[in-house]
Amino acid sequence: MIIGSPRSFAATCQGEVGDLIVQLPLVFYNTGATAQIVQNLRLTLEQEEKKSFSLYFNNTLSNLASNENREWARQFAVEGRKSYSSIFVFQREPGKFVFKPPKCTAILEAKLNEKDKWETLLTFTMQTPKSAIGPLNSGQLIAHDNDPDRWVS
Repeated sequence: MIIGSPRSFAATCQGEVGDLIVQLPLVFYNTGATAQIVQNLRLTLEQEEKKSFSLYFNNTLSNLASNENREWARQFAVEGRKSYSSIFVFQREPGKFVFKPPKCTAILEAKLNEKDKWETLLTFTMQTPKSAIGPLNSGQLIAHDNDPDRWVS
């Protein structure tokens, strides 16, 4: 299974004791011939050797900039040699995390097929430049560009 790093994201936190929410547009591509079932997902953030609690897969959205068309988290299949894309919402209260510049590491894990063990599927960088820190830590969910070439810290 191949998962591409997200080109954009929406995120917010309300200090270490409040909600931590991350929305990621993700594409899952199944390289094999047999369908793969994604039973569950979770996300962890790391920055300056500090780790968030695991954020739970809460729901999916059809648009990163809108809360409309929200669907509860559920298992999904990725057919052989096909892709599945959606905007996945992860959250936790308390988040035990505050965004700092210039970037943080995100670790996406999944339980696949009938396995009970979490498996790391993707580790990627989320751009958190100085200019984005205020909005990221404001408690307001705002979309951000994740292209490192567009940010100057």
